[in-house]
Amino acid sequence: MVNHYELLYLIPAKFTDDELEPIKQKVRQIIEKSGATVTHEESLGKRRLAYVIKQESFGYYLLMEFDLEGADLRKLDNEIKLTEEVMRHTIVKRDQKAPSFREMTQRHERERAEQTQREVEEKKSAEENAKKKEKVDIKELDNKLDEILEGEIM
Repeated sequence: MVNHYELLYLIPAKFTDDELEPIKQKVRQIIEKSGATVTHEESLGKRRLAYVIKQESFGYYLLMEFDLEGADLRKLDNEIKLTEEVMRHTIVKRDQKAPSFREMTQRHERERAEQTQREVEEKKSAEENAKKKEKVDIKELDNKLDEILEGEIM
């Protein structure tokens, strides 16, 4: 039975963008050689790793979706594991109805941007309220000062 899978793999940041393309092609060839059909390929960019792996703090996150017979998955996993340029990888069987990794990442980034926008608007609103309150307080002080001065002179 053919299943749909996602492969997320990390390439060390020591490679340049020009060197990255042949590595991506190498992984793609491994997947296609195992009998899989690649349905989507995406680079998620260079990011800081959660922890140091093989003396590397940064890496390229690459995502690939493919269809493959379940029986051939173990062989594919072992071949990717033996690829020197790949630091880490994970293959996940994906339910077509469930959101993909890239969709979850996009949603997370969108939510983070919305949260940042809300925080900026709240800060701006708080500053405006502080200015309004400051103006009211100054007017009240002027009125009281005038009352005090008038009371002493008369």
